[in-house]
Amino acid sequence: MGALTSGTVSDIIKALLFKADELVNGNAPEGAIKVEGLVNNFTFHPERIAQAKPQIDALLAELPDNFHRGKGGGWTFLNACLDRNGKQWTGLHQAMEQLVCLGIAAGSASWMMRDMADVLPGGVPYFEVHPEAANATAR
Repeated sequence: MGALTSGTVSDIIKALLFKADELVNGNAPEGAIKVEGLVNNFTFHPERIAQAKPQIDALLAELPDNFHRGKGGGWTFLNACLDRNGKQWTGLHQAMEQLVCLGIAAGSASWMMRDMADVLPGGVPYFEVHPEAANATAR
């Protein structure tokens, strides 16, 4: 498993999206996991998401406690560039968006206050990581 870096997140997302030869008439088959990001929308292969869930959960666990349910209860997307030690793991909003969308696809994260994003800092919503989902995979 890779550390929380832009490269790791990029590699994972590429592996979990539908491949061109898996599309039916240019569309993802029924059962695809569709996630709406802030700028991009993603269509994930459900079996590959299920297989990668422990890795996705491990990456989400590297985010600060403020993002985690039962600890901070969600935080602004703008702070997702930091890891739990306060170190910046990426300078790319694209990588942050990909991590959140991977978490949503795995059932381990969710957007918060999307309908209010225009009045929130930076015009972006908050999101929350669900530690119970991560803990369930460790059992």
